[in-house]
Amino acid sequence: MKQLNLTFLLLLSFSFLTKAQVSNLNLKGKNLHKKVRKVIQHYYSYDKESGGFVKQSVNIDNFNDDGNLIETYSLYNSKYSETSNAIKKLYNYNNKNQLINTQDVSDVKGKYSSTKKYFYNNKGNLVKEETHFNPGKFSYKEFKYDKKNREISSTSYSESGKLTGERTNTYSGDKKTNTYTSYNSKDGSIIGTYVTYYEDGVKTKYTSNSKYSNSNKSYIYDDNDNLIRATNTTSDKKSDVTYNYVYDKKDNWVKKHYRSGKYQYFYFREIYFSNGDVTGSTNFDKYFINLHGNFDNVAVVPLKKKVIKKTPKKNKNENDNPLIPNFKSKSWKYTYANLNGKVLPAKGSFKLNVTDGPKMNKGNTVSITIKMESREKDATGYYKIDSFLDLGEGKKFWMLNHTSNKDLTTSLTLYDKPEYIAAKNIYIKGIFLMNNKVKGQKTSFYLE
Repeated sequence: MKQLNLTFLLLLSFSFLTKAQVSNLNLKGKNLHKKVRKVIQHYYSYDKESGGFVKQSVNIDNFNDDGNLIETYSLYNSKYSETSNAIKKLYNYNNKNQLINTQDVSDVKGKYSSTKKYFYNNKGNLVKEETHFNPGKFSYKEFKYDKKNREISSTSYSESGKLTGERTNTYSGDKKTNTYTSYNSKDGSIIGTYVTYYEDGVKTKYTSNSKYSNSNKSYIYDDNDNLIRATNTTSDKKSDVTYNYVYDKKDNWVKKHYRSGKYQYFYFREIYFSNGDVTGSTNFDKYFINLHGNFDNVAVVPLKKKVIKKTPKKNKNENDNPLIPNFKSKSWKYTYANLNGKVLPAKGSFKLNVTDGPKMNKGNTVSITIKMESREKDATGYYKIDSFLDLGEGKKFWMLNHTSNKDLTTSLTLYDKPEYIAAKNIYIKGIFLMNNKVKGQKTSFYLE
């Protein structure tokens, strides 16, 4: 971190007195220096199946004369989609340079497209933020401040008005402690408490304490205040994420390397300034990549898409389909579950049994029992098999419907060979997904 002289230390003592607005949506929040007008970023990763490096995304940020973000463009490359649709967003400000709303202006809007609205008090402090997903429905946050205009608390609410989170800030000189408590919107129980520590406006430490996991993170920065190492420590494991940068003469990074275990990602930026200067390049830099890794082919190749193959129907009797695995019952354990997009530890077992046939044919009924260590009673349900697909590469897929709850649909995906999930250091043999269409709740169990 930069050595701070006495003058800068005096300025820091007043750094928390600025009016609270939306962070990270201007040049300062994005750690960009001088009068930047546009940033174009290309992101690459090595894909073994494709045989080389694949361009995973293109991102463009545009800024106005005041250094505020006014437009973003994002295009992502997916293995599981034949087409990629760009995401375009506009950021609108009032005459006080306060962000008042965001707009999704994509040609094709995604399933989770949203807009945001921001409201301020007469002191210029942000007091409410609304996130609109569907017409008439929105979640929101409310903010409170002390006499020095420093944010001291915020509360988050779901679409139904249920409390989902509380955040408090405490200050001591140039240090800030941010404590966030997450709640279950159904019963109000605490999911976890998460504390982030800041010094000189930079995050230095993070702790997580929840019913699912406990961990501690520490952060180290370079002289340009960019993160170079994040260390995560749990009760049984310690892991590092490292970053390497190349900078332009204005102290903006133009090349970045990310490493976490065996995963490595490379980012290249081209930066445009208001005076006409351009630094960096989005060109794929083989020399930079060879400095940080040893890859079989340092070249950009097309992404090899995953092709979903439908099971051929040779006759009406799926009992004769050789692609359907021959088992009547199976059991797995699980140590992680995905709750509405958030992966959390959840130990238990999963048992499946076909009640009216030799294997999982279309039309057959299966009983599924889910046992959780945190609950005394097991959950058993009965499902009718709606369809079967051979996805290729040793993956089998079933759609199932609950026999008594029409709002509940499920799917089961099984792998011939276990797949490694590096983020959780586990091998999984399949995924069971439960989707409540009315409540909008999705739960997945990672079967081991």
